[in-house]
Amino acid sequence: MFVVNKDGSNGGADLSELSGLNNLRGELRIRNLGFVQNAEEKFKAANLKEKQHLRYLILEWGLYSNDDDKSLEDLQPHPNLKELRIVGWSGDAKFPSWLSLLTNLVEIRIWWGNFKHLPSFAQLPCLKHLYIYDCAELEYMDDNSPKESQGNTEPFFSSLKVPFLSHCPNMQSWWRTTEAIGDDSNEDSTTVTGTSAMIFPCLSYLEIENCPLTSMPLYPSLDQKLKLVNTSSRPLKQTMKMNMNAKTPSSSTSSLPLSKLRYFHVYNIEGLDTHTLDGCLQHLINLQGLSLINFPNLTSLPDEMRCLTNLQRLNIYRVPQLEERCEKEIGADWYKIAHIPSVTHWPGYLF
Repeated sequence: MFVVNKDGSNGGADLSELSGLNNLRGELRIRNLGFVQNAEEKFKAANLKEKQHLRYLILEWGLYSNDDDKSLEDLQPHPNLKELRIVGWSGDAKFPSWLSLLTNLVEIRIWWGNFKHLPSFAQLPCLKHLYIYDCAELEYMDDNSPKESQGNTEPFFSSLKVPFLSHCPNMQSWWRTTEAIGDDSNEDSTTVTGTSAMIFPCLSYLEIENCPLTSMPLYPSLDQKLKLVNTSSRPLKQTMKMNMNAKTPSSSTSSLPLSKLRYFHVYNIEGLDTHTLDGCLQHLINLQGLSLINFPNLTSLPDEMRCLTNLQRLNIYRVPQLEERCEKEIGADWYKIAHIPSVTHWPGYLF
């Protein structure tokens, strides 16, 4: 760990001390970058782009720092870097141009950034994990426009396994767009055309929390966990409407959207009623865990629950109309879930 002195004096650490340490290996964590004075000069002096043995770089700015005159451009790492983490930077809201040179990156994490948009991470061929946390100004993820697909699906992010998006309240679309985004109540707006025909080909885990995303790449091949919290149901509905046989020769159920999914956690999604949930569950033949949280308008469980023969655990919280209906052996919906080994339902909060 390399910690920059808070006032930049009194014998504190100076980034120029890193200049000749080009044999550094493994992880380098630099803290308090926000306190660096003469940032352009000092950032260049760190000479990060010559440190070819570094695999993991963490750049931390610290709280209450003034980054208006600082740029990430001068902190360019070597292309061999595997993991990059940027924490608390609130500078000129522009991501550095050197990102496209980091073709070996496997993981990117960004916390508390002031970015209004991000570059096209899709151009990074090895990227498997993408985590974006608490970026209140972020409006979209990709400055490029998606390709027109003419009804066919287009793979997007060839290696990505885990995208995690949390607390980005201004992010409504993955791409920059000037078109109005349809609301969740319009069924026609869930037709799989245009931007929605872009798909993630190999996701294992997807979490979207407190991000009002209504337009994003779809995820029919997701095979481990889907967690949706306070977000739009539109991409989910679009994914479920996809015809996977267009890409998969087999006509078996394994080619249906989300048929490989193991765990589904959904919390307070507008527009998710019994009918919609029934449509979502119909292909989830390998589902092992299901959590339904905070759906006051969900009046009953869908009949499709009976077909989820691999389901091992069902958690229901803050869905008042299901309390009586799911009562063991006597509830109106009990016959739909009697085969599930573990059923938990609570009327109030989780904690």
